[in-house]
Amino acid sequence: MRHQLTYFGSGKAWSPADDSMVALVSNDTKNDEIWIVRRGEWPGQQITHNDWEWDKSPSFSPDGTKIVFESNRVGGTRQLWLMDTSDASPHQVPRFPYEAWDPAWVKYADS
Repeated sequence: MRHQLTYFGSGKAWSPADDSMVALVSNDTKNDEIWIVRRGEWPGQQITHNDWEWDKSPSFSPDGTKIVFESNRVGGTRQLWLMDTSDASPHQVPRFPYEAWDPAWVKYADS
């Protein structure tokens, strides 16, 4: 059964990443930011806050405690960032000598 998850005003929402909650990108605040929305609850919680930079492509860790995402917040180039879902203080994954984007966390079947 389908039902509406988000109710943003003028912005759009995209790139959901499912877990017990959904991480998605929205530009409702005029900037591409990551939000967490728990199913059946609105409003969602904006977990990144930037002046001009964008954050995109969130992906939950297999245990749902962390989110990896891409951002251009340092030097304007796409790099990978990691944050806990509980405190939302991102830190950069060791910087690559090239741009890095579209991270995806993969959970393998338990043995």
